Amino acid sequence: FFSSRRRHTRFRNVTGVQTCALPIFLNEWKKQTTSEELSKFASSIGLLGKSLQLIGCVWSPDHNAWAFPMYDQNMEPIGIRLRNIKGDKWSVKGSRSGIFASSTTFDAPYVITEGATDCTSALQIGFNALSRPSCLGCEELLSKAIVKRKIREIIIISDNDTPGIRGSVKLQDSLKIKSLLWVTPTKDLREFVLKGGTKELILSMTKNLTWRIPK
Repeated sequence: FFSSRRRHTRFRNVTGVQTCALPIFLNEWKKQTTSEELSKFASSIGLLGKSLQLIGCVWSPDHNAWAFPMYDQNMEPIGIRLRNIKGDKWSVKGSRSGIFASSTTFDAPYVITEGATDCTSALQIGFNALSRPSCLGCEELLSKAIVKRKIREIIIISDNDTPGIRGSVKLQDSLKIKSLLWVTPTKDLREFVLKGGTKELILSMTKNLTWRIPK
């Protein structure tokens, strides 16, 4: 998606960062990321550039990869997840695991997904979304984000595999609000959206499922 000539940046060979420096890196990379580049990347994975913008996706020339900020419950960046054009994923050294989310909210239900691109997919079809980097972890941080955003009920969207389902069940057990667990009929939510899935279809498919009420 880019020419072989590396664009100038004040950050060179960035392998690790302190949390307090994350906004500096992300702001610098944002300045160097064009909407055309973002749209090309988005198109390659079946998404829209404007949807990736919602979660702060930018190009990191220092890593030759796309960077996805991971936030705490206050939407302060605490880590950076990277994805190169081959689809390999890793985190910047020194990152803490956080959630993928958008500060923009819609008049729509909230969902919890797995991974940055599933979070983007949920936002793209009109949900509010919180997401964690993998199928396990970040339960406490998600609970804090739910309290911060005053969310009263939430749909957990699970990948259609054993680890994803097990992780979603564990997450649901930890929540203190009304929740519903839905497993995608496809590999994950991004594939569901790629095949034409919509917010309305998900709401229709979940309307007869049982909500869990915490004791």
